[in-house]
Parts: sequence; structure tokens; C-alpha cells
Amino acid sequence: MVEYDIKKWDIIPQKHWEYILNNGEKVKTTHITNLTFSCVHIYALFKMAGISEPNGIYTFFGKRKPLDCPIWWDFFVEKDNNFIHVVRTNKQLEVTYFHFNEEFNIYNFFSNNLSKYKKEIEQIITQKFEKHIVYHNHYKSYLNSIITLNKEIAVINLTEPNPIQGHIATKEALNTYQKGLEIYTNNLILFHPKAKALLLNTAFMVESFINLIIRISAKKELLFLYPNILKKYLNYNFRDKLKGLKFYTRLFEKEVSFEEKCVKIIFELMTTRNKYVHFDEGSKINISGEEYFDNDFPLFNVNEKTFQIDLLNKTYLKPSKSEIDIYYENAFLFKNYILSLIKKQYVSDIEKLLNENPISFNIQKKVYSSIYPNALMEFYIPLKE
Repeated sequence: MVEYDIKKWDIIPQKHWEYILNNGEKVKTTHITNLTFSCVHIYALFKMAGISEPNGIYTFFGKRKPLDCPIWWDFFVEKDNNFIHVVRTNKQLEVTYFHFNEEFNIYNFFSNNLSKYKKEIEQIITQKFEKHIVYHNHYKSYLNSIITLNKEIAVINLTEPNPIQGHIATKEALNTYQKGLEIYTNNLILFHPKAKALLLNTAFMVESFINLIIRISAKKELLFLYPNILKKYLNYNFRDKLKGLKFYTRLFEKEVSFEEKCVKIIFELMTTRNKYVHFDEGSKINISGEEYFDNDFPLFNVNEKTFQIDLLNKTYLKPSKSEIDIYYENAFLFKNYILSLIKKQYVSDIEKLLNENPISFNIQKKVYSSIYPNALMEFYIPLKE
């Protein structure tokens, strides 16, 4: 009879190694690389069976932290020289097993035990494991976005075509002006949405930066005892968030000075962002000018630009290149200023965490961290040709 109950299997692999050493060539193991069972439940199953921590050979010889290794953990159980070896690599869940009885089914082994010990497994998961909530790092996403947008905008030619003076021009001059006007129009159409996106995303980057700083450095009392107060603080307007940074967090040495030039400019950015998002007809950013008529007679003033160029600029140079350059530059100055107010011993670690995406929050310890390994840690074995 095939024994499927994991609690009746031995968790100290002694007989197996003796058997393998003496009969290695005769043992025909089965290797499956695409197990689809939950890794959390499989791990908890082996702990439920009495194994305090992974007891496989890869874990035994691992000299680094599991996430720094190509194989994170492995478990081993045996019974009467039959064995099961489960391996979690950084890409997949694998199993290698051997059983004298050909009727043995490894899928039934896992399914039966996961079902039979469902309650015990859930208790281990909720009581023994540390739960991490994985969050999208909006700051890092917006940061990457504005860097890319700024590079794309930098190569757009916004040079106006030379206007034709008066009403008399050669055919060649007219053709040159028309081609220049077409190129300028296309470039403005390309510039406008990118410029507006850069302005808005710069504001979002700054605000998400402050929100993340607050979450990372919030006082322990707020995290463990008064999470509702922290939540309320995070819903404050931007100016009030800056006022409360030193009071609500544990890492700031100084208050934020509203007299700093970069802070003043960032306040302007936030106001501009809000007026773009919540359309305000009375706002200067939405007004391109004033014109007068006497009945049907236009009283437009004459300026150096042609009517077409003036109209294009009023339509598409909102915001202007100089405006977004100022906001973009001062967003980074603002970020550096805020970091300068934090106790120096914490700045390096905070900067590392800020640049991770996603990040996670440990529910038990109330701390943020980066739990995912670098993609370069994935390993592959090349096929022999």
C-alpha cells in the first residue's frame, strides 16, 4: 500500500543517502520542474510535518542569505528508501522523487496532504510567517517617467520659423515659410502633451516622494498604536504635510523651511498642478490673453510674430519650455533638501529603498523593505548542442 501521509515519512534523510551511495546507478528518479502548488502552502506543509526549517542539501550548504542564492530552499523526506526532494529555485518549484511502488503519484501526495492538513497549514501561515504587503512605489515610477519625458522634450526643436515682413514675398520665401510653419506646428503638437505630462508627473513625483518618506520614517507609536492618525496625516494637503514632517516622523533633525527657494517653487508647482487637474477658468494658466472687438471689427494688437505663430504659441506653449525646466530642476533640488534634513546615518538606506520598485511592508514589524531579488540572480543552464 502506498503511504501518502507526510507525517508518517521520516524527516531526517539517513537511509536514503546510504541507499543512493550503494545503489546510485540503479535508482531511477523522476524530476518535475513545473509544480504549480502554492509555494507558501508547500513550505508550511513541511513545517507542519515537524521540519523546523528547510533540511535539503542545497539549504545545508548555502552560505549566503536565501534570496542571494539561485536556490532559495529545499525540503527532504524519506520512507523505506523512497524519498521526496522539493526545491524552490528563484524561478520555479521543482521536485525529485523515487518510489519502489510505481503506483505512487507525487501530485496525489501533495494534494492529499494539503487537503488533510489544511487547518494546520493555515495556522502556520498566519502565526509563524511574516506577512509582507507589496506596494507599488509611485515615487520611482514618476521619477523614471519625468526623466524619460525630459529627455524626449530636450530633442524637440521649438525654433520659430522666420516670419515674412509685410505683404510682399517671393514664391521661394513663401514656400520656405510654409514648410517651416508646418514643421513648427508638428513639433509644438509633439511638445505640448509631453510638457504637460512632465509638469504633472513632476508634481506627482514630489508628492509621492514626501508620502513615502512619511511612511518609511513614521514614529513607531503611529505605526503600532495610532495608524488612523497616520492615515489622517497622509491625507493632509502638501503644505501641511511638510509642516508636520519632524513631528510625525522619527528621522528628521530639522523643520522644513518654507523660505527655501526650491520649496517656494515646489509650492508654485503644486498650485499649477491643481489648476491643471481641476480646470479653473479664472486661473492665469488657462488664460492666453484678452482681445477686443467693435461689433465684427477685430482690434487685435500688432506684434512681431505672425498671426499663425502667435496663435500656435498661445495654444501649445502652455506650459512653456522654460516653465517646465524650472519645475523639473527644482524638484530634484527639493528632494535633496528634504534628505538633508534627515539624520545622516539613515539617508543612504532611505535612498536605496526609495529607488526600489515595488517595496513591501512587513505587517508584524511595521517596516518597509525590498524583498525581491535582482533579476540578474536568475540562472540558466545552456543546452548542449
